[in-house]
Amino acid sequence: MNKIMAFVFSLAAFSCFSQQVCELPEALCSALAEYELADAELNNTYRQILQKIAADEFADYRVAKADIKDSLVKGQRAWLKYRDANCEAYYTLFSGGTSRNVDRTQCLTEMTNTRVLLLKKVYF
Repeated sequence: MNKIMAFVFSLAAFSCFSQQVCELPEALCSALAEYELADAELNNTYRQILQKIAADEFADYRVAKADIKDSLVKGQRAWLKYRDANCEAYYTLFSGGTSRNVDRTQCLTEMTNTRVLLLKKVYF
């Protein structure tokens, strides 16, 4: 599973450096580009939340900011494991077809976009 995820992420990294030319199938290039945008938005949202915690913008919640940060970090790590395992199930399900990489990448994108919405709803 780790080798497969490394492959997908190496494809994503490759496409970062080669925005104009993608030598993969068009559907996979498109899916990877969408995932890159979703992942960037997730990372940006996560950083903004950490900045809010550091700036003590949750003082009214009467919870120590260290506890808020710790729970966010633990929750994010657990969610990432869940997302990756769930999307790996998509890959396995479609492993007999040619769309398996696209399907997994679309799963990653959809779940990442949903996570961004949830984080924004809870922390902003």
